[in-house]
Amino acid sequence: MNEFKLIDARHLIAAKQHAKAAEVLCQIQLRKDSDYADATRYLAHIEIVQNQHSLAAERLNKLLSDCGPDYKTLTLLAELKMHLGDEYAAIQMAEQALTLQPENKTLSLNLAIWKSSQDQTPVSVRANFETWCQEFLAPPSAPQPLSHNFDRDPSKKLRIGYLSGDLKNHAVRYFIEPYFKHHNHDAFEVHVFMTGEPDVITDILKESIADWHDVRTVSTQDLHQLIRDLHIDILVDLSGHTAGGRLEVFALRAAPVQVTWWGFMQTLGMKEMDYRLTDSLFCPPGSEAHYTEGLCRMSCM
Repeated sequence: MNEFKLIDARHLIAAKQHAKAAEVLCQIQLRKDSDYADATRYLAHIEIVQNQHSLAAERLNKLLSDCGPDYKTLTLLAELKMHLGDEYAAIQMAEQALTLQPENKTLSLNLAIWKSSQDQTPVSVRANFETWCQEFLAPPSAPQPLSHNFDRDPSKKLRIGYLSGDLKNHAVRYFIEPYFKHHNHDAFEVHVFMTGEPDVITDILKESIADWHDVRTVSTQDLHQLIRDLHIDILVDLSGHTAGGRLEVFALRAAPVQVTWWGFMQTLGMKEMDYRLTDSLFCPPGSEAHYTEGLCRMSCM
């Protein structure tokens, strides 16, 4: 009889055959070998997917009790606690996990976001994101200078690029769709860089944009070079610190002017993002010190 392996369970989970995956994982657990902890975490993952949150929490806490602190277990439990609204416990567990794996970029970002949702002091919120950007987003060397001689003629057609993973059935779609439809194409050449998985809504949005680039599998360096080669004058981020965001491209200075809008309403904390499109309701006069971006207030968002 073939011995069950974790990869068998992963394939079953990917195929959403959770009952069969759970059977395989339970067999792996019985061996009490080096795969025991991973099998337990996968079982908890299945329970989370099936909204059996209490069972998942109980399983993960028992794993911590049996095997001691482990950053994978603590990370999964922290995410579960946050999902259940226990911010205090989530933050404590994330901080403990990061003492075991301080280079965990995603968990560090989650912790900055969680702390910012709990801490209403705007100066602290800014500090959380600035610290994360300095540690994880700063390029290893100074961004290359823009090699192109950008035409500063005020009468020229500006090239604008929108970059997002949310140009699909997502809330951002409803905010940005009218702008895609009503851009003055005599004055602007509009490019869209889609970093996420498309769906039927993506096809609807594409109808308004002649230059649509599917870049979900494109590396940071190649995407940065593509944007530069297209001579984009203004690059607009619509995702921020959320899934599909490609802030590493902005950190490398892909365009002369870089703007964030819609996707993330708190400051990004990065010095390479020049401006934030906002209004006086979201960013009242006097709040400038709470943002690393310059505030460009529209009459109404």
